[in-house]
Parts: sequence; structure tokens; C-alpha cells
Amino acid sequence: MENEYLALLKEKRNLAQGLWRGTVNLTNAVEKEDYGSIKKLLIERQGQMDQLVKLVGNYQKEVQCPENEETLRIKRDVKSLLEQTVTQSRQTLENIIRQKDTAAHKIRCLQLSKKAMSEGYFKKIPQSYGYFIDKKIGALHLKERKR
Repeated sequence: MENEYLALLKEKRNLAQGLWRGTVNLTNAVEKEDYGSIKKLLIERQGQMDQLVKLVGNYQKEVQCPENEETLRIKRDVKSLLEQTVTQSRQTLENIIRQKDTAAHKIRCLQLSKKAMSEGYFKKIPQSYGYFIDKKIGALHLKERKR
């Protein structure tokens, strides 16, 4: 039973390490704005989290053993890895929010530019078909005829 508990803890540590590596890779992909990789990494990361939850859920009730030095060390490693993963995830989220705000600002600027072009430079002005008659020129022309 104790060996089974130790194997469970080692598997949990391996899954936590994989989750942390996936989070670091996700952060790098976000910084590079590699959207194809981001989607793939998010799917992989979700799978790793599901495996970890399933593992903990299945064995939490079944396996209860006394703690020794090795199990305590593995538990500390797992806790440390999960804390690092949470910290890294928060940094990734902050980067994503910053990129979203930047993209939204660019879109607003483009919309304003489009509006300025369509309503300012290329606005269709209704044509008035009136005529302007200059009476002075016409009057001069008549005086010349009379002479």
C-alpha cells in the first residue's frame, strides 16, 4: 500500500512538472504572438490538468498512508510546481490582457481612420446645379457694344 502511495505521488509530481512546462511554453508562445501554437498548447495543458484532477480524485479516498521523508519531499515538490504554474499562468494572463488592449486600441484607430476617410475626404457632396452670373462683366460687355 505504501509503494502504491509513493507511485501515486511520483505520478502526481510528473504531471505537475508537465503542467508547469506546458505553462512556460504557453507563456513563450503568447509573447511571440504565435496563435497556432497557443491553441495547441492550451488544449494540451487542459488535458494535463484533467489527468491531474482525475489522478487526485481517484486515489484521494483509496490511498491513505503514513508520511515519511520521501513522501513529504515529493509533496513539497508538487506544491512548489503548482505554485510556480499558477504564478506563470497569471503572468501569461496579464500578457494576453495587454495584447488584447493593444489590439482593441489599433482597431479603434482603424475605425476612426476609416470614418475620417469616408466622411471627410471621400464624402459625397450633393451637387447644386445653380449658375452664377456676374453682372459687372455683362455690363461691360454691353457698353462695348454700344460704342
